[in-house]
Amino acid sequence: MEVKLPEGPRVDCMTKTHAIEMDFAHKWTEAIGQSLYYSTLTGLDAGIVLILKSHSDAPHLKAAQKTIDRYKLPIKLWPLGP
Repeated sequence: MEVKLPEGPRVDCMTKTHAIEMDFAHKWTEAIGQSLYYSTLTGLDAGIVLILKSHSDAPHLKAAQKTIDRYKLPIKLWPLGP
């Protein structure tokens, strides 16, 4: 469920443990920054649901995971789609 924070931003989905940004695969770089910012504002763990419209989006998913791993970013990544 989307939640509007007092500071202004809207978190796409908040659970008991995660503030989650949901975005299309080609916008993975923006999703990383937004998820970390939402985590900072809420004190929850950062999460991203990356929406893959087709198998051609796989390189975006790989790039996101590689960046998260390389910099040991505290982000949980869930792919959604093919």
